[in-house]
Amino acid sequence: MTRFSLQTLGYPEIRGDDGPIKLNLRKGLALLVYLAETQGAVARDVMATLLWPDSPRETALTRLRRMLHRIELALGQQVFETDRASVRWSPAVELKVDSHLFESACDRGAFEEACLEYRGDFLAGLSLGDCPEFDDWAFYRREALRGRLMHGLERLVQDKNAAGDHFAATAHAGRLVELDPFSEVYGRHLIRSLLLAGDRSAAARHHAALTQRLRDELGVAPEAATEALMAPAAPPVDAAPTTLYVKGAGAHLAYQTYGSGELDILIMPGFVSHVERVWEHPSCRAFLAPLMGLGRIIMFDRRGIGLSDRVGSTGPRALRQGATSPAESAVPNSWSSDGNDHWFFAGDQQPVLEAIKRFVSALPRSGKAAARTEA
Repeated sequence: MTRFSLQTLGYPEIRGDDGPIKLNLRKGLALLVYLAETQGAVARDVMATLLWPDSPRETALTRLRRMLHRIELALGQQVFETDRASVRWSPAVELKVDSHLFESACDRGAFEEACLEYRGDFLAGLSLGDCPEFDDWAFYRREALRGRLMHGLERLVQDKNAAGDHFAATAHAGRLVELDPFSEVYGRHLIRSLLLAGDRSAAARHHAALTQRLRDELGVAPEAATEALMAPAAPPVDAAPTTLYVKGAGAHLAYQTYGSGELDILIMPGFVSHVERVWEHPSCRAFLAPLMGLGRIIMFDRRGIGLSDRVGSTGPRALRQGATSPAESAVPNSWSSDGNDHWFFAGDQQPVLEAIKRFVSALPRSGKAAARTEA
């Protein structure tokens, strides 16, 4: 079987058994990548319109035929399977695509392997100019892959710090800062990792550099959470609740617990959540802090959101099926899109219903009125 590898992370390149193959056809590279990413047949009309949008239909189809022929001449063999209506990579070709390897590693939770595979942004440096639809497609694909990289790096920072490998965590956090130098969240990851590694002077330098960037480019001061890291009287950086991960329904879900008490209060997230950032918002703190007086708060990011694996979409039903293991009498508390799942979770479990009754009875009078209104 003929083998080729297609590099899409960074400037695109096609390789055969004997090394890189020179293909001086920007639209030829674009065609190879698009067919590889589609992983199936593409209509000739679609491909021709994508690459020659301003040409008449027959002219565009003729140019597509010529392009397919020129590519196969450059590669030295037949690599396409075509008919009168469509074109695809031939099933007789064993094709390895780095973006697919990257996503596969992310899906398995092998984030170190994934981050090593990611050598650059998707199709970096390749812009067709006269093909706006292709450039738009490449942009959205690039952003999706870049988002998965940043999620993987965040997971690595958490995992390495939790394992005590603070120097490795610092390297991954530094890469996050390179990707988004104006993100205070990523800046705090780096500063916190350096502090945990015992390098306070480097942490101070990065704090000063972040402060300078924010002031010069955005005209803002650092957030209180950023300043608190370097405050003389700051609490130990490892005093914050640790993010933990539990595997269920084929994915790792991120969760944290706060406080203690008789009741377990399970917070059902909405369509946007992040267990490590929720306490940075005053309104969220004002809502959650009083609950800590009633029991232990359990917060999680559902699949595809926050720090949890970005595969598919799952809600409290996955928790109910064993994705996490809170106490059987946990009180579910929800907002936004998960309100209905809140009651689905509780409806057929008597211990949960009894816990809800105890939770409501412990609320102040105003809180009871609010709870009745929401119900």
